[in-house]
Amino acid sequence: MREEEADFLKKVRIIGAGLAGSEAAWQCARRGMAVDSMVSGGCIISGAHVSRSLLFSNCRINSFARAQDAVVLPDANIGRHARLNRVVIDRGCDIPEGMVIGEDPKSDAERFYVSESGITLVTPEMLDGLAR
Repeated sequence: MREEEADFLKKVRIIGAGLAGSEAAWQCARRGMAVDSMVSGGCIISGAHVSRSLLFSNCRINSFARAQDAVVLPDANIGRHARLNRVVIDRGCDIPEGMVIGEDPKSDAERFYVSESGITLVTPEMLDGLAR
């Protein structure tokens, strides 16, 4: 990416809601971004938003997903439209499309382990139990 392109992507304002404005907004939304995060090699952030998070190697965060205050261990896959807040995702987890974790403590406690401070731990075994 050229330096001029990188500067352009830092601040984008789209004015107008016509066809061109809609297309510009769509293209900006499709770009994955990580803000105040550490992302290891091999990670793919495909049209997702990651903030204040730590992604270990070979993680994939799919389109329209959001991870905030998350630790995602190696080889995890976060499905499209998933929302993760204050979570630790164990190695090899495959978070289903549209799953929401970390927004409703009562619901999270029924499915996963929630610490006293409100951090939710998700393991592959816990996810397998949901499928049954």
